[in-house]
Amino acid sequence: MPGAAVALAGSSWSGQAVQAAVTPTLFNGSGEYVAVLARVQDASNYYALVLRDANKAEIRRVSGGTSKVLGSVSFTVATGVPYTLRLSAQGSALTGYVNGHSVVGATDSTFGSGRIGLGTSDASADFDNVMVSAS
Repeated sequence: MPGAAVALAGSSWSGQAVQAAVTPTLFNGSGEYVAVLARVQDASNYYALVLRDANKAEIRRVSGGTSKVLGSVSFTVATGVPYTLRLSAQGSALTGYVNGHSVVGATDSTFGSGRIGLGTSDASADFDNVMVSAS
């Protein structure tokens, strides 16, 4: 993915939730996003809860570097505004939360476990207070 950045952390968990305070600072063009990542295999294989410049919150599966939207909802996104993003992966159920509210869900069983991460695509953001809970 051109203009993409991914940072990974932690061990491999099957049931997990990753949460971070994310403040988008720049969207550079069209189709950009900021994200928290779950069940990360490597920089080209993971699930993501993304906030897009096109005012959407989405759950995506990135497999072999190719991104597929699994669930999407309209959600107003602005630069300079902090959002608390949380992606929960329990079994095949994926649930995305923004500011404590469940906003988008999907099911997929491609990745059964993995690490956590943070990411951007053609965007910049400040990430803070990263937490993971495993079950």
